[in-house]
Amino acid sequence: MPTPVPPEKKFSSHVYDELKNLDNLSTYLKESPHKNGYLRFSEDAGWKFSPNKSWRDSLHMRDAGFSKAPINPADMGLVKPGEEIALYNLLQRLNTKINSYPVTLGSFAAKLAKPTPLPRTIFSNATPTETPTPSPRLDLQKHQKVMNNYLDSPASSSAPVEVGKLSVKERAKEWECRN
Repeated sequence: MPTPVPPEKKFSSHVYDELKNLDNLSTYLKESPHKNGYLRFSEDAGWKFSPNKSWRDSLHMRDAGFSKAPINPADMGLVKPGEEIALYNLLQRLNTKINSYPVTLGSFAAKLAKPTPLPRTIFSNATPTETPTPSPRLDLQKHQKVMNNYLDSPASSSAPVEVGKLSVKERAKEWECRN
């Protein structure tokens, strides 16, 4: 069973994701050539700031894709679905929203850097410079001699192959020919 994430980490990752999405929206809007328009979101194309209003939004048949967006601009008080807004005003609201957070994206980057782990050791209290080195085994030569004697003994070798007998494959072929 996975270890539950503490509420502080859930909150910080949620805030980080929200700030990153707001920053991405701000970057997109700064590149927009239109001065007035409507904000929409589609899963395929992402954010779109267009001077044309969708007839589906006019008839309230959809919410300009806000419900499928990673952040909902209507819930954040930036713009309502189908509301015409000046780009300058939208950017101003967006910057106000970003500045209302007690943290910035840059502060998350410092916290996300992982510390370098210490080398593993079986001695938990030892520092890397004090880590003891294991001594060589003294009984290794004795075991090596026993193993060499066993390998050299005639009992461990396989029986010699007799020249006059057929191999297993040859016997199988011979048997198939008979039947």
